[in-house]
Amino acid sequence: MPANIPVRLSLALAVAALGGGLSQSADAAVTPPAPPAPPAPKGRALLPPPSVPFSKAYRLWRPVAPYDTAPSWLHETYWTYGPEGKVYDTWHPARVTNPETGQLVTFGHEHGDDPSLSHLYPSNGAIAFGYVNELMATCGCTTPGLCSRNEDHVGHKVTVVNDNYLEKGGVVDMLIKLHQGTHSPDAMTNPAHELVILAKANSGPLQVKWRTIHPFGSVNEFDDAAAGGKQKVALTGPVPAPLQQPYGNVLRIIPSLRAMREASAGWPHLETWNGGPERWAYDGASRVVNFSHHIYFNVVDPSRYYSETTANHLGRTVDLCYDPTSPLFNRVGQGPYGLPATLPSGAAVRALPGPHPIAWNDPRSPFRGATRYIELDRINLQNTSGKTKIWTNSYGTEMRVAQSPEEGVVVEQYLSVDMSGADQGGSTQGPVTKGVTPMIDYSDGGKNGVHAPN
Repeated sequence: MPANIPVRLSLALAVAALGGGLSQSADAAVTPPAPPAPPAPKGRALLPPPSVPFSKAYRLWRPVAPYDTAPSWLHETYWTYGPEGKVYDTWHPARVTNPETGQLVTFGHEHGDDPSLSHLYPSNGAIAFGYVNELMATCGCTTPGLCSRNEDHVGHKVTVVNDNYLEKGGVVDMLIKLHQGTHSPDAMTNPAHELVILAKANSGPLQVKWRTIHPFGSVNEFDDAAAGGKQKVALTGPVPAPLQQPYGNVLRIIPSLRAMREASAGWPHLETWNGGPERWAYDGASRVVNFSHHIYFNVVDPSRYYSETTANHLGRTVDLCYDPTSPLFNRVGQGPYGLPATLPSGAAVRALPGPHPIAWNDPRSPFRGATRYIELDRINLQNTSGKTKIWTNSYGTEMRVAQSPEEGVVVEQYLSVDMSGADQGGSTQGPVTKGVTPMIDYSDGGKNGVHAPN
């Protein structure tokens, strides 16, 4: 089955095709009507064939009792084929109807925007969550500590951007998926997270399909926004996984307890990751490909913060609603760009019905990692190689015009060609929006069952 056809649609078409027409003799005077098409498959019929290989990330999710009401098998009906034919998880709604009971059930997590709403979806199809992680683990790499990056299911977040301003003229459509978990200590240690960028301009050649495990900074080091400025936080452990991850000259800002207490304005709990180093490829001595992007990924309501004193340095944001020394005790600050403060104050949290203090993974907690927006700064591409098929390693740090398995350069990318050498992209900061997407609470205020971990 082609990877760019949604699995549910493909199964429906396949079943419908079985209806066929009735065979007729050559001298039949009347053509009988075709029988009605059978109903589209649903329920367990949408599970992948047992004979196809599963990726290591598929079927990782399990419901969290007592909050999640959807069974595991229903979650597993949301899948797609990867380019190599393996089965992967993909986007699904946070709340669906269980076809066996007719009841609304919840998965307890969300994946952001529905990718089928993207202008790029018809030509690209569903996004395979964890595909580059799978390649890293199976590329034949023989260097210990370099071949395993495991990320949970709930952290995959999709952003759809249609008709975004392009300073040079026209607009660009973008479909972006980042694994940005803000509930665990993983990102405090590991800078590498799976990133997918699809982009296409409505005028000019710009077209990109980029899939890497993108390094946001250094291992066991991140930025802290305390005291109004970025300060480095360096940890002595735990051991990163994989052991060796490349340095990315970008920011990974994780709020700290100090930031929470010192902030006098703004969102002291805002978490921001920024991606964008240049990547290039050579043909002989000539640089023939140059690609970069600059995007800020922002989470307004992370369920965790960095703590110097707790186990795994993991603090829970909702706990600060009960701490009189925290700015979250009575208020929530105004957001950047005039974005409104959508989170309830600590006083409102303490007034919620039910037992207190509220646990970090309780759906009543407003800190679900579900309120997000991104800032699109720019996307730049020069490609005079004459080839749209470009190859990189899993991290995107090594780029070649030909596949090189012995170097781990096995991830196929698509970068459009312009032999003039001109930058096919440019600034995406519009005069009105400044490149900032709408801030969306994908938990719908907690009404769709979403809770941390998310």
